[in-house]
Amino acid sequence: MASISSLHSLTLELPPSCIEFVPGHRDLFVVGTYYLDRSADEDSGEVAEDTEKKSQQRSGSLLLFQLDGDEPKLIRTLPTPFAVFDLHFTPPAHGDPALLGAASSTGSLALYRVSRTQHPEIQHLRTLQLFPQNSLITFFAWHPRTPLLAGLALADGSAHLCALPSPDDPATDADPDPEAFTPCLAPLLAHDLEAWFLTFAPAGTALYTGGDDSALKFRSLPDPSTPPAAQWQDRRIHAAGVTAILPLAGPNLLLTGSYDDRVRLLRVPDPSGSRGGGVRRPVVLAEADLGGGVWRLKDITPEAAAGGEQREFVVLASCMHAGARVLRLRASSPDEGEEWQFEVLASFEEHQSMNYGSDVQPLASGEEGGQRTVVSTSFYDRLLCVWKW
Repeated sequence: MASISSLHSLTLELPPSCIEFVPGHRDLFVVGTYYLDRSADEDSGEVAEDTEKKSQQRSGSLLLFQLDGDEPKLIRTLPTPFAVFDLHFTPPAHGDPALLGAASSTGSLALYRVSRTQHPEIQHLRTLQLFPQNSLITFFAWHPRTPLLAGLALADGSAHLCALPSPDDPATDADPDPEAFTPCLAPLLAHDLEAWFLTFAPAGTALYTGGDDSALKFRSLPDPSTPPAAQWQDRRIHAAGVTAILPLAGPNLLLTGSYDDRVRLLRVPDPSGSRGGGVRRPVVLAEADLGGGVWRLKDITPEAAAGGEQREFVVLASCMHAGARVLRLRASSPDEGEEWQFEVLASFEEHQSMNYGSDVQPLASGEEGGQRTVVSTSFYDRLLCVWKW
């Protein structure tokens, strides 16, 4: 395992909670920040623990950065009247890759667009008040195929599907009355404690959620407008809250991260409901202790290694107090049976507090491998670091 040193680092004004590179502009990335007013509350201010404070106590910002070589330069700062818990650009099927959603501490989803005519810009389009203002959206995910359909996880344990209006439609107030504007379906899944994570199956036909109650839950979605057809849950595999879920490009393979410091590879029931050669409940195929709570997981396998039935994956893990890890997950040869193993390829441990957000710079057109550039952040020390592996 290689121990990595940073190429550049800088201290931000506010604690960073999430980060993502801009699709189509590989030198640009956006950081979301989270600030708890300590004069109003002397509690920790930690993203993963502070989900019961009043919404008025939080604020944040969106920061647009540009990588000049390997040096991060702050281009734009947009203050927000809420803390930013999570942010994501829309997937390719939505046809608007520069559209960014930011989940807030006040029950809203704010929409932005990053543009690049002469200079990089980030523009606020509208803020959709999806839930009461005392609601905390802990995570959200865009549907992989249906434009402007999103799944949202809340601190009250619920998970919802929301059909959003056009971000460019001027007909609706940018900050509508939540009683008059209710695009969200009733909760599809519910956890006993905070719902920390939500993701769709790759085909968009199912929803997985993880919660502070150590539960991993599943619900199939035959059609977003009709009631779900099947569901299951598991409370035995994880010894603490489920904080990350990553479907892999394999036959019903799922990576999970947890507060119990472990990353796990699971074989899960087929989202379509078919049992031919599958399993009836989640089965652990491999696991590894990463030394810190596994808050986020991202598949960064080079495209050249993808395709067919993949038997090797490269994953970037944000491991809270343990820093960031680059993992390789590899299966034995088909004639040796199904045996999977994790290997830590690299660790980055310069962060002195919680590593909640990390992302890898997209490869340039035509690139198939070589060194990758990673930007990782940490919360209390407000540190942003650039490193390679």
